[in-house]
Amino acid sequence: MITRKQYPNHHVFETSIGGRPFTVETGKVAELADAECICRYGDTVVLTTVTCSPDPKPGIDYFPLTIEFEERMYAVGRIPGSFNRREGKPTLRGMVKADVEMALAESTDFDDFVCRLQKMGYEVKYGPRVKHMAVRHQDSKRFVRLDGVAPQFSESELRAFFTQLKKLPPEMQQEYQAENQPVQQSWQKEPELPVVRRVRCRSRLNRPYKKVGGIMACYYHYCALLRRSYRGKSGRRCYYLLREDFSKFNRYRRQCDLLWEQKIESTEELRTYKEKLTHELEVLTQKRKYLYNHKEVLTPDVRNRRLEELSARMRTVRRELNTCTDIETDAAALQLKWQEVRQAEKEEREVNENEQRWRSR
Repeated sequence: MITRKQYPNHHVFETSIGGRPFTVETGKVAELADAECICRYGDTVVLTTVTCSPDPKPGIDYFPLTIEFEERMYAVGRIPGSFNRREGKPTLRGMVKADVEMALAESTDFDDFVCRLQKMGYEVKYGPRVKHMAVRHQDSKRFVRLDGVAPQFSESELRAFFTQLKKLPPEMQQEYQAENQPVQQSWQKEPELPVVRRVRCRSRLNRPYKKVGGIMACYYHYCALLRRSYRGKSGRRCYYLLREDFSKFNRYRRQCDLLWEQKIESTEELRTYKEKLTHELEVLTQKRKYLYNHKEVLTPDVRNRRLEELSARMRTVRRELNTCTDIETDAAALQLKWQEVRQAEKEEREVNENEQRWRSR
């Protein structure tokens, strides 16, 4: 025998609002939900369901209730054209609300919230002289009041929210933000990585540093010229003049690095720095000799570590002394070669300009 299903928890509550009946029915549908009700008011019917955990969450003294309302256009028969058949395009207020919720979930204070809205492309009006906090997207023509989108988005409510949020422990703040992280909508773009672009400026700039000169500038330009010629970006005559120095590029580069690091621009400064290195090498040699001859002064571990430090510094000083000697040997010839190459570049440039002028006639 087939009988109708019984609903022991079925209840119906009726009243009248505005001259029309208002009915709330529960206990008949959506049985897997923890609570449900069907609300009828005139010809409008709304199904509301609630799900929750059977056990209370430890460590909180408030009810974590979040209500999300989303209107589907097809629910009332408003179906647009073939572009979006189901939900239609998002409204301006809906987009503003989703962006505000996204910024609110990722912010730690009110200033951070405003900064995130500005990064999303919004112009924000707020402060003591503004009655209602409002935002305007860069693609929109009008401002939207946040308290008109939702009452909890007014400036006073937002400041109070962040004040209460700061009172929570850091662990609870992170947990709250993770639980209330909104779902990213289709129109919300992922944050774009900054695009790095290299630009070469051929004009004079206001340099905050002093313009280099002397042998430092000579070495710097000559190394750059060697690199450019080796890559085939110079004329044939320059390549012919520099072909013998391609194998010495690393040697010139070490000399250029030493001059740049020590800010040496003249031979007098180079000679002074070389004397300083010579004196330092003599002092280091005496210290190492003293440690070799007096083994009882320090413990073996400390003595060996000190000897290693002295030996490493002495190798560095000797290397710089050899580089200074190489600079004294190569500087004069390099300056003459650089002047010769510059003159060759100038003549080659004049020949190319004359040829282009002749062809343009």
